[in-house]
Amino acid sequence: MFLELEAIYVGKPGQNLDLSGYELGSRIELTETKTFNEAPNLVDVGLLLGISVPDNGVDPYEIESGLLLYKRAGPWRMTGNLLFEKEFGNSNSGDVEMGYAGQVRYRLTPSIQPGVELFGRFGVLGDFSLGQEQQKVGPGVFGFMEIVEDISLKYEFSWLFGYTSPTPKHSLKWLFEFEYRY
Repeated sequence: MFLELEAIYVGKPGQNLDLSGYELGSRIELTETKTFNEAPNLVDVGLLLGISVPDNGVDPYEIESGLLLYKRAGPWRMTGNLLFEKEFGNSNSGDVEMGYAGQVRYRLTPSIQPGVELFGRFGVLGDFSLGQEQQKVGPGVFGFMEIVEDISLKYEFSWLFGYTSPTPKHSLKWLFEFEYRY
């Protein structure tokens, strides 16, 4: 099980990044991921549970859950996530929305893994409209560096292209994850 605490920053071109909220999440592994020298599972399966809390008191809270899938095939790494979100409190919409995220990476070394990433939304359960939701895809570079025993840094940079009208034409997604195992 992994527990994560995130600060969420949002900004528009030419403006500073502003803190918009916090997210507390937990990833639960249902299958044990094999080490690099062991034969991989057919597919590794996990669950995601999380809550987002807005910083401004106006935006809604959000509960997120999802199915996490991971596949290792030689130097290739693939993830596919099916996500469900429900807003509540403040400007509550009441609807459950469904989305997806995925990556395909090629592991040159643990710290250099080029690949492709995609994100999107299907829409409200029972009323899917892919063309009216945000859809993004683009190249990225990903990696993992062990700093000292039990302390590591994970990074992800992606240049994403929107291919539906509600999606920005270009987005830069970046993530730094400091991991401490105890």
